[in-house]
Amino acid sequence: MRALALTVLLVSASCGYHLGTPNSRLPQGVSKVRVPLAVNRTAEPNCEVFVTEAVREDYARAGKYDEKSETALELTVLNVQGAPFVSGPGRLPTYRLQLQVEVKLNRAGAIVGQFVSTQKEEFPSGGDTLLTEGNRASALKRLAELVGRDVGERFSN
Repeated sequence: MRALALTVLLVSASCGYHLGTPNSRLPQGVSKVRVPLAVNRTAEPNCEVFVTEAVREDYARAGKYDEKSETALELTVLNVQGAPFVSGPGRLPTYRLQLQVEVKLNRAGAIVGQFVSTQKEEFPSGGDTLLTEGNRASALKRLAELVGRDVGERFSN
């Protein structure tokens, strides 16, 4: 029984999941950032809210979020695209959704770092339009979470 418990513990510890962003690289002298509401340059409603919340949560978990910081992570949702990906006779189609977000680190009015995060997610079609749209909304939220992790883990000058 102990061997089983130890095996489960070791397997779960190596799954790659972690809290916070220990690899987050902020420029020298920047310890915390604020994250204003993202700008949405798409026709996709609410995606800016999902992205903003995901980035804030990631930085808050890492102890690097401060609403009063003079350094801001400015987020712009550039693109949300979705299209059928796989389909076959007698099968409902699978869709691929892509989210592209520009990230700029603004310190006292100067951009000190920036990159574009592009994330993709596949989701199944539902049996009807409501189920498909529900699956699409869930995929968009997962994409926002991936962007949040990407900002925390991959931020570079």
